[in-house]
Amino acid sequence: MPLPGTLTARGRRFDELSVPHIVHQSFHHFAMHLASGYNGRSEIKMKIINKSTVIGFLVGAIISPCLLIGAFYLFAVTQMAELESEGFSPPDIPINNTVSLDWEIQSLDGRKVNLETEFEDKVLFVNFWATWCPPCVAEMPSIEKLHKKFKNRIVIICISQEDLKTLQEFQLKKKYKFPLYYMAGDPPEEFKTESIPVTFIISRNRKISLKHNGGANWSHPKVINFIKTLMHEKSEHAAGRDA
Repeated sequence: MPLPGTLTARGRRFDELSVPHIVHQSFHHFAMHLASGYNGRSEIKMKIINKSTVIGFLVGAIISPCLLIGAFYLFAVTQMAELESEGFSPPDIPINNTVSLDWEIQSLDGRKVNLETEFEDKVLFVNFWATWCPPCVAEMPSIEKLHKKFKNRIVIICISQEDLKTLQEFQLKKKYKFPLYYMAGDPPEEFKTESIPVTFIISRNRKISLKHNGGANWSHPKVINFIKTLMHEKSEHAAGRDA
């Protein structure tokens, strides 16, 4: 019997042809085959998992902003519902800070408007807002009612920093009758604010009689009566002209 390691006529070692070796090699090949099959299935599973992860991420990226916008809209609607039921009460004591109105804004048709010369001897309702601001948009129906109530007896000025096209499209869609304006330059120091909406009611004597941050129901009877009081105040400008 040849010794282990002896070469056969075909150049293979004798011990490679033994039954134990053949059985061992068979099990080894079978195990390798299973392993390769498992790895193949793992790769397929990983591809499926990776694909599902990417799809889930994309769906989340699309849905999340929609949910966020919906939450903001719901908050704005809820806020306005509370304002309409409770109303907004002006302060008992006016602020009475004199403001310089020598400032130009632009109408949506491109016309420049100077607040000092254009609206002399009028009560001014100055509102800073934006189309992307839910509380700003939510309070606009009440501003429209205020405009219909007083018409030309007071001046409603809603000002945004957005571009002209955005404001024109907004007005065309909403069809509000009160005019919208956009900034042509920096506002007076008294009008500068870090949040919107913010509203100033200016008396005929060019004093800030009211400043309010946040949305409000501007057609509430308390607001109407407050503005009527300002309208009936004696104007120092008119008295100066009469003298």
